[in-house]
Amino acid sequence: MKSKISVLSAVGLAVAACLVALPVSTQAQEQKAQGYLMEDYVVKPSMAKQFEAATAEEIGLYAGIKSPFGWTAYSSEDFHYYFFIPIGNFASIDSIYAAFGQAKT
Repeated sequence: MKSKISVLSAVGLAVAACLVALPVSTQAQEQKAQGYLMEDYVVKPSMAKQFEAATAEEIGLYAGIKSPFGWTAYSSEDFHYYFFIPIGNFASIDSIYAAFGQAKT
């Protein structure tokens, strides 16, 4: 009986040691921070449909350019519209605005 308890205890300790060591080994690769360019638009409730239509038109313009920039849009109940564009560094902000300027011309 004592041998079964000691075997189970040894197995339990081995499993616990593996579970403790797992997060340490997964963090071995350095995490690179991701920056975002965020734009926040506050829209009057009566103008929300017009803003969304204008935004859809802009998306159509930007769809034609070959841009490496992806983006995500969110809206909240208080008529805030948030646009997030991932950036590598601050210098890429200039290239984002240059690409948007190209699409409008």
